[in-house]
Amino acid sequence: MPLLSFSLLSLFAPKLSRSFGLERMIFVGLILLILGMIVRFMPVNALLFVGTVLVGIGIALCNVLIPGFVKKTFPLRIGLFTSLYMTSMAVFATIASGMSVPLALNLGLGWNVSLFIWIVPAFLALILWLPQLQYKTKNQIKTVPTATKLWHSKLAWQVTAFMGLQSILFYSLITWLPELLMLNGFNATEAGFFLAWMQIFGIPATFIVPIIGARLYDQRKIVLILGVLYATGFLGLVFFNGSLFTTGFFYRTCWHCPRWRS
Repeated sequence: MPLLSFSLLSLFAPKLSRSFGLERMIFVGLILLILGMIVRFMPVNALLFVGTVLVGIGIALCNVLIPGFVKKTFPLRIGLFTSLYMTSMAVFATIASGMSVPLALNLGLGWNVSLFIWIVPAFLALILWLPQLQYKTKNQIKTVPTATKLWHSKLAWQVTAFMGLQSILFYSLITWLPELLMLNGFNATEAGFFLAWMQIFGIPATFIVPIIGARLYDQRKIVLILGVLYATGFLGLVFFNGSLFTTGFFYRTCWHCPRWRS
């Protein structure tokens, strides 16, 4: 449901930003995100789905508009500030992946409370964004191709296909890697930590790649390297079960060691 919200709202977010301004629509996205988390917290099954849709809409607005805000605000340092905001996203996603299950199960808070806790950083983001509301920046870039030209642009379709395929890989991992690990003998807490570790290992690349990419005229070599890393990782998941993962072996050995656990 969040991904469907992403795909639908992503079409309208640029038009909304041109009408109301980037800053205000990002603020609206944060409001919808918080509202969805509040609605989802209520112990009614139907509201769980309604809240999830609102969360997806809020994230979609922010995901689509923040890159444009970064380019508009820091036109001479796009690579650096893109890497900063992407790294911050990766860090908090890692924390959430690693802590949600222990909060729900190990501390006995339950899933409702475990998911509701993340409203705290959402409120902080909302407060920090308030000074931006005094601005109303519209898209004033005149060199962007019209919609008609984009539909007939081979490069636009190549970028669209690339982004779609890499999204399939990422969201498949986020969704199914914990399930795969649990089928191979790991419990939910361990699977959550593995998901967090996967994102931790990606943080350096998240920070460095945008900076390097902004300095290169041709970025295909970077894409090739990342593709090889993806393929190697998936081959490892296919041909080795959970007990043979190098990190899994290390983690399980340490976790079950009495001295480590004490």
